[in-house]
Amino acid sequence: MTSDGTPGQTDQTGGYGAAGVAGTVVIADAGAQVGSAQLTHGAVTIPLPARLAAGSHLLRVAYTPTTSSYTAPAITTTSVKINKAAPKLTGARAHRGKSGRARLIIRASAKHLRPSGPVTVRAQGMKRILRAHLRDGKVIVTLPRLGAGPRRVTVTYRGSSNIRRASVSKSINLAVG
Repeated sequence: MTSDGTPGQTDQTGGYGAAGVAGTVVIADAGAQVGSAQLTHGAVTIPLPARLAAGSHLLRVAYTPTTSSYTAPAITTTSVKINKAAPKLTGARAHRGKSGRARLIIRASAKHLRPSGPVTVRAQGMKRILRAHLRDGKVIVTLPRLGAGPRRVTVTYRGSSNIRRASVSKSINLAVG
């Protein structure tokens, strides 16, 4: 069992016998089926779904042969640890309108997942921290009135049960528009 660090992207590979062995392999987590595939030539790879939460799982692997003349059905368990996904966080360019308030578009993505949850925004020249809620990987934050020119902005995503915490800091240039 291996993990590339992304929930749902762990593969189960098994060699259940000779090259001519065939049948069905079913994987279950806590009694619910999470994957199945046909065993051919004694090997199978079954991708696990992205909905499988980060953390440790004890998976039940059941093999049912295509024909009983070669092998008997078999059941085993295996332990797998799925790590939290690493998000990519971007704070797009902000544009300051005539009102003097800039809108900052924040996007977050993670392989096979849509990040949601709290974000905080700090900008050079601001006295308070802005809080917003990321939904499906996007949120638009309106900054307070700040003078024109470059500003250092730091955006922090607090993470979720399946996605790690992330922070990005970049310089944006506020221009009157």
